[in-house]
Amino acid sequence: MQVPAVTARGAVWITAISALAVYVHATANGWALDDFLIVANNDTAHTMGNALRGFFSPYWDPAFSGSGQYRPLVILMFSLDWVVSGGSTIWFHAVNVLWHVVVSVLAVFVLRRWLPPLGAMTAGVVFAVHPVHVEAVANIVGRSEMVVAAAILAAVLAARRYRAAPNELGRAAWALLASFLVLCAMFTKENGVVGIGVIAADHWVSNDGSFRRNAGLYAVVGAVTLGWLFLWAAIAGEFVGASEAAAFRGFSTGERLATVAPLQLEVLRLLVWPFELASDYNPRMFRIFKNWTSVPVFSAVVCVAVVALAFLAKKRAPAVALGLLVALMAYSPTSNILFGSGVALAERNLYLAVLAPASVAAFLLVRFLDTTQRHTAILVAAGFGVALSIKTVIQVPVWRDGETLLIQAYLDHPENYRTKLRISNLYSDRGRLSEALAETMAASALYPDDPFLALWSVPRALELNRYQAALKEAERAYALMPDEPLIAELVIRVHLHAGTPGSAVQVARRIRERRPESAVAASFYTRVLDSLNVDNWRLFLAKSREHWVSNDFIQAGIALDSAIAAFSAPDADAESCWDVQSVWPMIRRLNPMAARVFDERMLGAVCDGTETELDSQ
Repeated sequence: MQVPAVTARGAVWITAISALAVYVHATANGWALDDFLIVANNDTAHTMGNALRGFFSPYWDPAFSGSGQYRPLVILMFSLDWVVSGGSTIWFHAVNVLWHVVVSVLAVFVLRRWLPPLGAMTAGVVFAVHPVHVEAVANIVGRSEMVVAAAILAAVLAARRYRAAPNELGRAAWALLASFLVLCAMFTKENGVVGIGVIAADHWVSNDGSFRRNAGLYAVVGAVTLGWLFLWAAIAGEFVGASEAAAFRGFSTGERLATVAPLQLEVLRLLVWPFELASDYNPRMFRIFKNWTSVPVFSAVVCVAVVALAFLAKKRAPAVALGLLVALMAYSPTSNILFGSGVALAERNLYLAVLAPASVAAFLLVRFLDTTQRHTAILVAAGFGVALSIKTVIQVPVWRDGETLLIQAYLDHPENYRTKLRISNLYSDRGRLSEALAETMAASALYPDDPFLALWSVPRALELNRYQAALKEAERAYALMPDEPLIAELVIRVHLHAGTPGSAVQVARRIRERRPESAVAASFYTRVLDSLNVDNWRLFLAKSREHWVSNDFIQAGIALDSAIAAFSAPDADAESCWDVQSVWPMIRRLNPMAARVFDERMLGAVCDGTETELDSQ
């Protein structure tokens, strides 16, 4: 058998065609899962003006989710698609497929440095047709993974040009381009923050001069990275605490790592043998290990071995070394090893990590071409590539729409409590609230340690006048996460429906004290007071606090002036005293004259020595 001759240009074209061939039918897919919340039903993603304002708000509406995510660039891309196509899912999916083609080609350019054209083509094709990509490519919101990958790989190529530039002007231009690409990656999804690490890994593997000689590049990219981190913390950092996956919530670092280590074996399996896929990975689909038994220890040893292999391969297999290092860094933000992330495991987060098996496959093929087994190696490589392609082609229609995906998920993993939740949402969309509540309660029974299930079960129970069920679910969630405003709001809502406003007020105060910096917690207290028809001055005072923690100091001052205008000294009242005492530092800083009024008419005359009801508890 003659070994096929492949040129560098041919490697690029074959990779691009392979990526297009296995995903072209994704254009027949519609909206599925988060596509509805992020694109289809999200006004922010429908106009360019709204999307530009999204640069100053989290990815998820804080009223819906406490997730600390900040992805304004991908929302801007979706808004452009919406304006151009009128919301056509064919267009959205076609753009996704094209992004995947671009990333696959970029993978060829990056690895071509150490591989002959046939090897680069092999790596590109494996990357292009790998089934673990289906969730990212066939689901519209998965575009963020591809854009991040494209930006980081392009930044690597720009950094190489920086190191090879013959003059300072050229170096400056390439440094700015690399920094811009890393910034685009971070604005698209948080895991783009590893861009500077990927550039450094490529530099280390390439041996392109000392790091000191290239300090200018790292200074610029590092400054951009630090600037983005500051912006992210200011806009979405408040909500990041709620992002930890339910499987690890409340775990110590050792307990979390004991559970996470065996999950990395599943990650390896998905990268090496991706013929069994799932749209969601949650407790009961994997074991929880709180102690370091033999399984977590063995898994940790395997993880360390993979890291060691990445460093040992530098001299003899630089393409493998880079592929492994890129995979390790790209997956690290969501691995739950360094810190807890929002999911235990998600296939979409392995998008760029597929560079590892792609580089290994290319290296092995190139090595075997120099032996007498080259014909067998070519046949095995071709057969494996065809198998990967067939699996991808079959998997793409699973993401056709939410119902198709839900049915497949239930058939594959009926033990997944999140599947129960999705079934309940399907019932709710069809107006079958009793069935929706039953499925949500079943999800809670399967995994009672997820407090956020109450975000669905409590409203549905209240709508059906099932107050006891609503209270049980709200209290279950509140016991698991008493410092989360969204959970506290559920308890407040139940008490207001049940006619126990005093309890609602106490919960609203407690969450405001526990999360004094939270505008969400402040707004809940305002809403509780508004529903109880309290004195206007108390309501205005609460609104002033709400504006204050939102850094809207002008509106805070206006509300405080309104509170003063409506104020009349009350009788000794614990609730009124708490309203003033809890915001006293704000009043003194915002309006000294208002502070004097409250001090003379209330604090000194009424509240001195008064123990509030909350304090007494």
